[in-house]
Amino acid sequence: MLRLKALPADEIRSLAFVAVFTTVLAAGGLLSLVHDKPAFSPLEKRRLAPVPALSAGAWASGRFTRGLSIHYADTFPFRDDLLGWHHRFDEWKGFRYDDMKVYFQAPGGSVAEDDDWDEDDEETGGAFNWGALAGGLVRHGTAARATSGERRLAQTTVKPDPRAADAQGKGTPGGGNPVVREVPPEDNRKVEKLQNVVVYGDAAFYIYGGSTKSADRYAAVLNKAASTLGARAKVYSLMVPTAVEYYLPAKYRSFSNSQRDLMRHVFGRLQSVTAVDVHQTLASHKDEYLYYRTDHHWTSLGAFYAYEEFARTLGYKANPLSAYQEIVIGKFWGTMYAATRSSALARHSDTVTAYKPAGRYTVKNFDSAGRPAGDGAIVLEAAKNMSDKFVAFITGDHPYIRIVNDGTPRRAKKLLVLKESFGNPFVPFLAPDFQEIHVADIRTFPYGLLDFVTSHGIHEVLIINNMFSVCDPDRIRNLKRIVEHE
Repeated sequence: MLRLKALPADEIRSLAFVAVFTTVLAAGGLLSLVHDKPAFSPLEKRRLAPVPALSAGAWASGRFTRGLSIHYADTFPFRDDLLGWHHRFDEWKGFRYDDMKVYFQAPGGSVAEDDDWDEDDEETGGAFNWGALAGGLVRHGTAARATSGERRLAQTTVKPDPRAADAQGKGTPGGGNPVVREVPPEDNRKVEKLQNVVVYGDAAFYIYGGSTKSADRYAAVLNKAASTLGARAKVYSLMVPTAVEYYLPAKYRSFSNSQRDLMRHVFGRLQSVTAVDVHQTLASHKDEYLYYRTDHHWTSLGAFYAYEEFARTLGYKANPLSAYQEIVIGKFWGTMYAATRSSALARHSDTVTAYKPAGRYTVKNFDSAGRPAGDGAIVLEAAKNMSDKFVAFITGDHPYIRIVNDGTPRRAKKLLVLKESFGNPFVPFLAPDFQEIHVADIRTFPYGLLDFVTSHGIHEVLIINNMFSVCDPDRIRNLKRIVEHE
């Protein structure tokens, strides 16, 4: 029998370490077999890998074992807690100057190569202005590496993810949410920058790096839509500014490109497309809760003010906000908290509030093949009890949603909305105004524009995208596919 007391002290310590380490691994493995497997991570705002299907082909190719390994890593016990501690540790790293914290880490890679785009494109709506940052560091006596390409170091990380939710209890009517305000330059609140996200106080923003080259492509697709439809339907363009346009402190304004300038650039190139300019409308309400602090989306209130401007552009009076039922869905931490795990954001949650229109409506969802996918809802109140609270708005992103007004619409018109996730909280405000609303997610809509407008008798087409999508080659390709669909 092994006599531990006869062993040297360092060997006893090694054996003890091995025993503890093996016990922890074994306990973790056993626990992973019996604990509930989550399907969605509130911390990372994504669906977790499921157990892969076992088949002879999957086993022989190694797909099954790889999938099983990914599933195990995704659903390991206390994974979100461990990730949270990891990101708290990460906050101790980095370099500070003035009131900004800079994380010198790979920005996520260069702009993805694509045969459809010129090699020197800068259409990265989420690109951080590294040249301006480097200049600021040099002015503060600190050397920083930068390339002549400046924005080419960062890629667009805002591939719009509508799934930003965290079930952390319910809010109160009226919000109780601290207003996000622009802070004067002398304010000393800490600023942190992670890849292309800036955390300022208790709010975070994606830095904007859109280029006129990509904006020209976006405008060209919209013009093609109008020329394709001709007199069949009128086309409207609504571009949604994001929070960085209004709330980034003045002394850091040079780090982000002007969304207003790019909007004007697009407006100046539109032909037979009517612009819905919401920039000044939102600016006049910037002291209100227009954007989430921890997420890249706008709130329902921001969408309402844009709806008012849309109605004015079409020549009719919008419904007042009081005409809708206010429904507090609950608290959540959004996509930018998931990207940064910032302790400043962790202390201040956001609240999702939806506005439900009066009246009776028939709502149907359809899949990417155009097949019926069940009944939908303009506002899904059951989202109060879901971790994914953004499904409250038209039940989330579906390839195609048809909303029929079963009462008397204010306008005897049929509207097609081409949108990404920013359109979701906007659509409910339109429901009382139209006979039918056809909502198309540009990423998965299965139909061509001309055939759809003709076969459904559409009178008006609204193309609504946030300013990152305006300069995102993927979103431009999505729209082009729909417009040029044969």
